[in-house]
Amino acid sequence: MVKRTICDYVSYAGGIQNVDVTNKKLILAATTARQKYSGYLSELHTKEANDARSKKRKALQEELEQLKTKKTKTTERCSGSGERSR
Repeated sequence: MVKRTICDYVSYAGGIQNVDVTNKKLILAATTARQKYSGYLSELHTKEANDARSKKRKALQEELEQLKTKKTKTTERCSGSGERSR
């Protein structure tokens, strides 16, 4: 959006040669755009890291549940076969 503002200003001024590069408003718009973009990238990287941790945690939880189920089935088989032989 800020890039569009800068392009519009250049067009309004009649071309790049007619743009006053000391214009505070223009410099502020460009600086603000860069800061917003950097913040966006930082937020994106943080989100990706959190997503990766969540996927890993979920996979470990699923594996744990499978192991618990396997243990329960094994325990039931062992205790069930022990009762039959008595």
